[in-house]
Amino acid sequence: MAQLPKQVEVTRFPWAEAKVSILLVDDKPGNLLALRAILEVLDLNMVEARSGEEALGQVQIEEFAVILL
Repeated sequence: MAQLPKQVEVTRFPWAEAKVSILLVDDKPGNLLALRAILEVLDLNMVEARSGEEALGQVQIEEFAVILL
């Protein structure tokens, strides 16, 4: 039988501990609710915008790792 490789130790970086922010943009509240429900298990900082104009305003205030339209 083949042996399994030794377990590799994972190095933690200080910046990796910060909560990632993502911007959810949609003009339909049901779509925002669905996105939030799918992504809630990832423990992200989710910010919602209901228009392109509102999204641009959020981008000027905060930095986002991902913007979902």
